[in-house]
Amino acid sequence: MKRFLTVLLTLAMFVSLSACGSKENAEPEEETETTAVETEAEATVSEETEAETAEAEGTRVVVDVLGREVEIPAKPEKFVNVGVGTLRLYTYVAPIEKLVGVEQTEVEEQRGVPYTLVNAEKVKDLPIIGAGGPRDTADPEAILATSPDVIFDTYSTEVEAADELQEKTGIPVVVLSYGKVELVDEDLHQSIRLIGDVTGEQERAEEVINIINNYLDDISQRVSDIDPASSPTIYIGAMGNRGQQGIESTRGNNIMTNILKANNVSDEVGEKGGFFIDKEQLLEWDPEYIFVDADGLPLVREDYQNSPALYDALTAVQEGKVYSQLPFKLRHTNLETAIADIYNIGKVIYPDEFSDVELDAKADEIYESFLGAPLYDRMIEDFAPFGTVDITQE
Repeated sequence: MKRFLTVLLTLAMFVSLSACGSKENAEPEEETETTAVETEAEATVSEETEAETAEAEGTRVVVDVLGREVEIPAKPEKFVNVGVGTLRLYTYVAPIEKLVGVEQTEVEEQRGVPYTLVNAEKVKDLPIIGAGGPRDTADPEAILATSPDVIFDTYSTEVEAADELQEKTGIPVVVLSYGKVELVDEDLHQSIRLIGDVTGEQERAEEVINIINNYLDDISQRVSDIDPASSPTIYIGAMGNRGQQGIESTRGNNIMTNILKANNVSDEVGEKGGFFIDKEQLLEWDPEYIFVDADGLPLVREDYQNSPALYDALTAVQEGKVYSQLPFKLRHTNLETAIADIYNIGKVIYPDEFSDVELDAKADEIYESFLGAPLYDRMIEDFAPFGTVDITQE
């Protein structure tokens, strides 16, 4: 009996120890599962904290037209623009009130530059951040003195130049571009969207791009049935090219003539963009229509006095088919004037397709859509209006 009790006690102790052992072994498994959940939760909290920290620090990244990733304040409020035409793109999209400085060239109205006609008075008292113009470069010290949140820049065409300006100022530099093809270049559209993104004016940026596309679509639809082979020959001369130019200055692969399916005789040269021809080449081409950039019209008239025989031999001169167009290449590309000029050319060479277009009213509509003001009358205070021009006049 005593031995039996001893065996029972031994078994009882074994069972008890086994139970304790099982409990001890089970608890770490439960702890392991709990720890995994806690670790995942902690990771989520950590990520949220990092996001909150980034938001608190107020930065985000945009990619400019050079492909640079630029860290900017989350909600920048102060801007400057450097480079020819940069401010124009800005004024299409964002408020003038957010500018903290401008280049010297922007503080006065400029003939044929619509955005200055609208905004020069508004920016004339802002601090000057540099001379401006095609031969200037950004002035880091002057820019730094205005404490902008972001610099918009068209001077820099290389990553190194943009990075250097950013390093010298410690201010984010977002590079913009008009691209190589007026109105339709993807770099231009990206630049407009960048301005909208950076300034918080995304809706207006898309509106500007839609304005461009809608006008070009309207023009394309008007000429959709035109056979390019039967299109009249035209020449556009005296076009601005780093300043006022004479009849020899023209452009090849021109969006203005391409979209109209017009036969631009300058395309025979094979050049793209602005270039110069010999006047004798114009006589050889002898186009049906000649359009003269109104900014260069005085030089054409002056040249006529020196070479009347050459001009008088041109069919377009003999038949009174020499027309003016407003200058769109002044201080880079005035997009709104370029569009108005396309309607002007279209109405001249395709009167039926553009019969409903009143050029002065259409120009005002275009100026207002881009810049908020009708400017055609103001433009023709300085230049010949749309219509035929007499180049023989002194």
